[in-house]
Amino acid sequence: MIKEQQTLSINMFINLLLVVIKITIGIVFNSYILITCGYYTLVNYIEEITSYIGSIIGMRKANMKYPFGYGRFNNILHIIIGIIFMLVGVYIFENTFYLEFINVNYNIIFILIGIILMHFLIANYLFDISKNIFSQALYVISKNNYYEAFINIFMSILIIISIWVPIVNLYGCLFIAILIFIKGLIIIINNFNIMHSQNDTSKKINDKIKRIINKYDKIKFNTIYINNIKNYFTITIEIIIDNDLTLPELLKIEKKVKYNIYKEKLNIRYIDFEIVNN
Repeated sequence: MIKEQQTLSINMFINLLLVVIKITIGIVFNSYILITCGYYTLVNYIEEITSYIGSIIGMRKANMKYPFGYGRFNNILHIIIGIIFMLVGVYIFENTFYLEFINVNYNIIFILIGIILMHFLIANYLFDISKNIFSQALYVISKNNYYEAFINIFMSILIIISIWVPIVNLYGCLFIAILIFIKGLIIIINNFNIMHSQNDTSKKINDKIKRIINKYDKIKFNTIYINNIKNYFTITIEIIIDNDLTLPELLKIEKKVKYNIYKEKLNIRYIDFEIVNN
């Protein structure tokens, strides 16, 4: 737990540093795309803090006032944050049309490379720690950093183009605004589902998923949690992974597993993974 908290603190510091770097460099080099990328990193930073605070609140013991515990406070907190993210996305989207775009300074290219490397390095660092201490929180954050690194690669291409074609800033800003809106929407939907779900132990789903996962050498099936939400299911799969498995390899396997599960037509709409100790 101490190692997890230390690693989370390091990640939060680096993400906050990235926010400052992106927004500051974006202002200095006239890149609105990089400024909005800074907002996107800030959104991820706020989500991580919210998850950390929510987990602390959720772990408080039940009492006379709250006989079923404080778990719902975590969900409500996330729903509020999700609404804020959606409003931020709408605000950025609307105000982008009022900006005046000018040519971006070409020296920004070297800084973009550094930013992308920072994202990949922190993602791999978090993933390695998550494997060593079996931390689901660090695993999820490592995936977020990994995906954000690829988003930054795509946005860097747009920034480079905007050195000669300033109007490209418009499309980049709109894209980030949409991503922030979608992130907020997903947070709201997921937490509403958790609040209104019921546990279900379907042997058919369990057996099929176990068979799919056991086809892969570097991961092993541990258990599965199935939530029945009205007319569909959401599932969380606990897996055991090999120590030499890298983050890109794991994400590739997860993608294949999800594809094969959806192909079975089991009426499953959402799939999540958790890594556990052997």
